[in-house]
Amino acid sequence: MDARYNNQIIEETIYSDGGYVASGVYGHGDLRVDGSTLSWVTYDELTDAGKIRKSCTNGVMPDRSVDVDFVYHDGLWYKLRSGTGILRADGFTSDPKMHTWRGWLKSPVAFAIKKPPFAYQIKIWRDKVLGRGTSPRQYLQYLKKSNPTCFHMPGP
Repeated sequence: MDARYNNQIIEETIYSDGGYVASGVYGHGDLRVDGSTLSWVTYDELTDAGKIRKSCTNGVMPDRSVDVDFVYHDGLWYKLRSGTGILRADGFTSDPKMHTWRGWLKSPVAFAIKKPPFAYQIKIWRDKVLGRGTSPRQYLQYLKKSNPTCFHMPGP
């Protein structure tokens, strides 16, 4: 496990509300394709005007500066919480593989959104109670309906 991510607090930046996390900070996702075919990817990127753009691409490797959030592979959507997502012919994984949440609860960094790990289910529930978040499935449904770059992506 990569020690950089153990118990690390997500850094709050001026971009945090928009979902963009800078490279090198917990919460930033990178992508590497290793012997597989790239399909749909959703990500956040900074614009020249200093705003955040949410984008979806199909078969196009995003620029290294973007913050990758979701990857579609073999009929499933995967959430990448941080680190490097690795797309292989046999599946989607990450480096590091695990994250320790709140100092004691271990959770995968990348996971299929149809079955979020227990720690992430707690996060979703907490965010919904506090009125500041949705599940990965709901978020992808929102992007599909509202963002022109996402209209043709597969539903979650």
